[in-house]
Amino acid sequence: PEPAPANVPLPGPDPRRAPAKSKGPPMPKAPHAAPAAPSPPLASQQLAPLPPPIDVKPAPGPPPAKPKPKPPLVLTPQNP
Repeated sequence: PEPAPANVPLPGPDPRRAPAKSKGPPMPKAPHAAPAAPSPPLASQQLAPLPPPIDVKPAPGPPPAKPKPKPPLVLTPQNP
């Protein structure tokens, strides 16, 4: 009798796969999207005032040099 090849799939669950976990009902990914969220208590909370806006200024010194456009690539035959 010839030996069985080593790549014969074994019956039953694939031992390489992780065991299938039983999933419950799908949960909403965004917590604020839940329809049962108690919005009145959340609206009654007093939020802290926002900090003053930050002025974004360019870095001191000369402005950055504009990138020079590359010359077009020309294929030239190289004769020996």
